[in-house]
Amino acid sequence: MKKRISILSLILSLMLVFTACTGPTALPDSSTDSSPVPEFQTAAAEPEVSMSTLTPMVSKTTAGSLSFKGFTTGNIPGDIKNVYNGGGSNVLVTTSNTLYLYDLSQDAVTAKTETGTSSRTYREEHYKPVRNGFVGLLLDLNRPGSESGLLEGSSVPDVTCIFYDLQLNKIREIKVLEVLAGVMSEADKSFGVQELRMIDVSDDGSRIAAGSLSALYLYDIETGTARQIVPESKNMIPNDVRFAGNSRVAFGGAYLPAGASESTYSYGTVNIDGSNLQIHTPENFRAGELPGARDSFVLVGQDMRAVSGQLLIHPADGAARTIKLATAREGDMAYLSDGGKYFATSVNGDKLAVRIYEMESGSLVTETFIAEDDVTLISRVPDVRIIDSLRTAIIIYGQYVNTRIKVVQF
Repeated sequence: MKKRISILSLILSLMLVFTACTGPTALPDSSTDSSPVPEFQTAAAEPEVSMSTLTPMVSKTTAGSLSFKGFTTGNIPGDIKNVYNGGGSNVLVTTSNTLYLYDLSQDAVTAKTETGTSSRTYREEHYKPVRNGFVGLLLDLNRPGSESGLLEGSSVPDVTCIFYDLQLNKIREIKVLEVLAGVMSEADKSFGVQELRMIDVSDDGSRIAAGSLSALYLYDIETGTARQIVPESKNMIPNDVRFAGNSRVAFGGAYLPAGASESTYSYGTVNIDGSNLQIHTPENFRAGELPGARDSFVLVGQDMRAVSGQLLIHPADGAARTIKLATAREGDMAYLSDGGKYFATSVNGDKLAVRIYEMESGSLVTETFIAEDDVTLISRVPDVRIIDSLRTAIIIYGQYVNTRIKVVQF
């Protein structure tokens, strides 16, 4: 069974259908696109990949268990929870209570810090590099509920953004709902941040984008100001958010076009000042989650209820096109590399299949399969971190059960 069917998306879609009863608001200053998407096919339908091109190593994450060309987990005491891209040859490694900066080229831990996460309830965590440091995004379930909102007396999930310098010294901590309180509706405050994919921090570390029930919000850390950049009047529920560079935000979610009676899952982009809002609903591609975005493109996955072996790439300066994948079961779970040169897909089954593709051509680079006697280890959606400069993929699977790692060089 996959990690999520995104019950949140289903709930939000129903809310937009209800909104239709009062008549949707038109979008006079935004652009919508529902044109057919051309197919971009370079991968063979059933590719034959030589397994000699792979260098897989699978192991439990106990001390001394995994060594792979500059990644020796024996240097990290305790069981590893996850691994994240850290920029260049670095990765960020988490254990139950510690964050490590690991330089693969030196085969060494270069910095570490206590996170305190073992004493709190965090449903999700994510770490990423930003200018002059790193940021951790932690989905906290312990925030007290609203006294007047939809979830009166209950816990309202929030995301805490913790910023670190290059030596993992803590610089600042920002709670997203607190800094957006002045511009958020009461319903959005009460709903909170249900999934970590609703939040992103720009690569330069200067802004936080946050999706919600009804609007897309932006917080400028340097000025301490917040605003709606996709307002409530647009009938968009942006519950999947990615910065596309530092001046543009990509988003996905349920959308109710003017005059429509049913919502559809769409995606779009908007500048950080709220200008140039674009919302896209492809005719022959049912959009799902956003695996990632860069200055020059947005990568869109398929709705897991309508997977057909495709991804969609939408260039910043051109029309969207689809990439046909190796098998029809791929498309809903995808992962963008740190530099945007490669992407990966994963498919759960009797074996966990992970395939890596080149972004520019869409061609299959390599594939690997993971089998475990304990099928619960491969029944959840994995995390895949691809490091372009090292042509290396780190596959993390079995999270929350018994985290394991497989490293593939291609």
